Amino acid sequence: MDNRSEDQDLRLGFARELMDAEALSLGGDASRIEAGQSVLSRLYEILRPVVGAGGYETILLRALVIAARNESRLGGIDLPKAGAPSVQELTAALGRDSGRSAVEAVESIIAEFMSFLARLVGWPLTMVFLREAWPAVVATHDAEELEQSTHSGSLWGEG
Repeated sequence: MDNRSEDQDLRLGFARELMDAEALSLGGDASRIEAGQSVLSRLYEILRPVVGAGGYETILLRALVIAARNESRLGGIDLPKAGAPSVQELTAALGRDSGRSAVEAVESIIAEFMSFLARLVGWPLTMVFLREAWPAVVATHDAEELEQSTHSGSLWGEG
């Protein structure tokens, strides 16, 4: 049984919408995994000039830790053990499992990535970053509602 909170559902729904938009931009034939991989790659390209590769990888690693705590399915996906995985390593690991568990894992990672970034810089600035790649999706969301959902846990994802 899934015990996700409404806040988690809101963030997961937003991640799914980004993946849907990305799948369309890839021509509509992309798998959910490919769309998720592309979302993570685009987030890297958007954020790299601001936080650098190391900053992006730190946010990604923290998102993985939080997502793994929330998603038991992540335990079955072989992720790199040392340091923060690169986008290529993460997406390769997720791509090896093309089933539903990998799709749910990438949805959770994207949701936690956005949430952790928003905890650091706030949802309004996070939405500016996201709007660069997905303006139609961002236009349908209220930063205040997402801001409230992000404050349901601590900055580090505990409790």
